[in-house]
Amino acid sequence: MSIIKYRTEFGDIARVEVLRETAKCVFIKRHWGSGEHRDLKVTSWRCYFDTFEEAKAHLLAKAWAKADEDAHQKRLAHVIAQHADDLAVVARIEALTETEADCG
Repeated sequence: MSIIKYRTEFGDIARVEVLRETAKCVFIKRHWGSGEHRDLKVTSWRCYFDTFEEAKAHLLAKAWAKADEDAHQKRLAHVIAQHADDLAVVARIEALTETEADCG
């Protein structure tokens, strides 16, 4: 008897027939030869879910997190650009301090 799971991978959702599962792994029939392939249920790039809705929610949450991260990076870049002159002065002072320490 196989179990139906939904796998998220690279932004896609695939319906997968799982032979058996443990708390952390699923076992899938190999596409080549005989036997089964063990796969972790949760990795940084692939996850297995019991329902399509759970898989979809997972991908949406990842997309929102990525959007928030991108927005944060843009804000940080804007702040750095605004203070570029101040940062250049700090870098010159740090370089002078390191040079003095090397000469001392």
